[in-house]
Amino acid sequence: MHKKATIILICVSCAYLLVYFHRISPTVFLKSISEDMNITNLSEYSKWTSAYFFANAIGQLIIGPLLDGYSPIFIFILSQIISCLGTITIALTNSVDVSAVGRALTGFSAATTFIPALYIIERLYDDQFNWANTVVFTFGGLGAILSSTPLAILEEYIHWRTIMIVLFVISVFLLIFFVYASKNLRFEEKEKQSVRFIVSIKKLFSNRNYFVLFIWMISNTSHFYVLLLFLFEFIEDFYDIDDYVSWALTAYSSCLLWGSYLAAVLHKVMGTRVLLVSAQILGIFCVSLLYFIDNLSNFVFLLCGILAFVLSPIQSAVFSSLRKFTDKEMMGVSFAFCNLGTFIGAWIFQRIGGWIITRADRQRYGYQQLFIFVGGTLLFSTLISLLYDNKKEKKSIVIPL
Repeated sequence: MHKKATIILICVSCAYLLVYFHRISPTVFLKSISEDMNITNLSEYSKWTSAYFFANAIGQLIIGPLLDGYSPIFIFILSQIISCLGTITIALTNSVDVSAVGRALTGFSAATTFIPALYIIERLYDDQFNWANTVVFTFGGLGAILSSTPLAILEEYIHWRTIMIVLFVISVFLLIFFVYASKNLRFEEKEKQSVRFIVSIKKLFSNRNYFVLFIWMISNTSHFYVLLLFLFEFIEDFYDIDDYVSWALTAYSSCLLWGSYLAAVLHKVMGTRVLLVSAQILGIFCVSLLYFIDNLSNFVFLLCGILAFVLSPIQSAVFSSLRKFTDKEMMGVSFAFCNLGTFIGAWIFQRIGGWIITRADRQRYGYQQLFIFVGGTLLFSTLISLLYDNKKEKKSIVIPL
């Protein structure tokens, strides 16, 4: 059983690595995909990439109820089949619309991968859950790093479609290994939920802390998924460091990984409200520098790293706080619906960002308008975060998810 548990842990960790790859790789593939599919502007490209987040938002809505009625193993297997279909669709089609369907399939798969994975490793590694959970999250961070400079270097020698086909083959093998290792794994039959889905949602949003975290997730998305797609185009257009753009993405991804562990420590010391507000103020400071300073030179790499720390509290503070004040019977719905805020924001903000920059014909003032928009959402989120009440949290161990 120990051997099969290890195989399952490796499979779910690699699946989470691929989640981050599909989420971040469009930033690196932007030019190649645009040329292959005759995408003429950033607005059109942002619509294509945002299909991932639209489908992810739908997945977040249904994952809670699915886990109430079906085994997490069945849901995880289904999510990986969908991921394989999405990956091979993107790799083989020349149609923007069909490719967007593939992009949506990978987004839906991402929504139905992480939470079932947590359920599975909690069952297998009850006494070592923190360690196993850290392994999964570390693989996700590794996926973000591999999707930056290493991917940019690889793309110089291998066509992006070939890379996607290789990922499809890897995904199929991971699925086969997971099915083999989990075929005799059984979960205890769940008791019927005493709280219905709609009633759960009403109860969650009547909690002020939950409402604050949900709004924080939506607003904080503006800096992460908007700047993730457009900041590196801004660097390329105005900093004359085309060959090193991927290094900025590497700085971002690396700091996102390690920043989450730092934020987990700070969360214990500072509390949820102070940490959320501090992260947003740091984000506003960075966006202000991008707006006001014409030439940040190589400091732009440092800035990308600092911006990643703004996102870090999502992992250490938001999900850990949810565990403290959410009833166990509503935990799946609580996690999934709060995470929904992230992908609603990503879908909306990427489309708005693409429209702003395209309307300005990729001139500097267009990017400045984008920075004002991002700064405004971060300011709004900061004000909302002040409403968080630390006293309503139960005492609990902080587990970075």
